[in-house]
Amino acid sequence: MEWQGEVQLSVATDPQGICAVVTRVRVTLAHVGHRILIAREIPQGGCLYQEVETHERRHVAANRRALREAVAPVGRALEAWAANAETRAATAEAAREALVSGLQATMTPLIAAVQERRDVANRAIDSPEEYRRIAQSCGVDQLRLQDRLRNP
Repeated sequence: MEWQGEVQLSVATDPQGICAVVTRVRVTLAHVGHRILIAREIPQGGCLYQEVETHERRHVAANRRALREAVAPVGRALEAWAANAETRAATAEAAREALVSGLQATMTPLIAAVQERRDVANRAIDSPEEYRRIAQSCGVDQLRLQDRLRNP
């Protein structure tokens, strides 16, 4: 999972330097690398290939669901952060850097929580029962796969 943030500031100068407050924060969350890879030893288009592909698509769906479910809580956390985010610095650039660091510090545990929920969902998909089910499906394809693995 990746995120990208944009912070807009209101900056004022006073005798003590620059005072900056966040006027807008925008964060984009995205999953990268949703590629389904299936071992080339499994004949494409066959029963076993379809079973494995369906299993892998469940992982993709779990990842997307975790991301979708994160939008509202991440949004609330960012609103709370932005409502109180202000800093004083010698320059406007230093103020921006301080506030961007604050955004990063806010996002780190949020992203970790989303990734943990995603990992829990994926571990549930990769249950021993699921692997047994796949191993016991598509008998003819399983025999062909075993033969291919013994005689590459």
